[in-house]
Amino acid sequence: MSKGNSGSSSSSDESLDPTSEKFDALKALYSKKVKVPVPQALTLDNLAKYVTLQKQMQGKAPVPKPKDDSKPKRKPGSKMPGAGTSLGAGTSSDAQSDYNPRFLPHQQMIKATPKAPKQNLLTRMTKYKPPFASLWEAVSAEPRRRIRVVTRDEHGIHGRLEGYLVLFDKHWNLAMTDVSEVYYRTAPRRAKDFFHG
Repeated sequence: MSKGNSGSSSSSDESLDPTSEKFDALKALYSKKVKVPVPQALTLDNLAKYVTLQKQMQGKAPVPKPKDDSKPKRKPGSKMPGAGTSLGAGTSSDAQSDYNPRFLPHQQMIKATPKAPKQNLLTRMTKYKPPFASLWEAVSAEPRRRIRVVTRDEHGIHGRLEGYLVLFDKHWNLAMTDVSEVYYRTAPRRAKDFFHG
């Protein structure tokens, strides 16, 4: 009978030993006989602290600096330096400059993405493809070239404008300088009269 007792105690010891293949976690939770393999093990509050510690041990995460005890500690009854006074002597600004919180990687500030330069009419004009490319050539040509613009509506041609192009946009709005305008009450009968007239 004593042999059976010793066999059951050895099997129960194996089921409570975390390094054994026969370890039973549920039994270990409810048993009072469990022995921790490393008594000096560091106790951690949650899994996040464990993961951080594991990364530090593997050299993947920066090791936090120990707290500096050289700063004078405030007594419970004393006032805070600079409390009730205005920012003048530099005591509170020094305290603000010394403040350097340590954050976990997921708590750090998000890096801002560089903003794209603002688009305006002048920057858009250079990016237009044909047929606007010919208008851009007229704007940027040296010496400047005079262009001819034909004006019309749904019934026909009204006239023409000749001048120097300054600005344009994708809706064919044109800004011109030094313009001479020829206006027709009725459309010319022949095209050559209109373009060469």
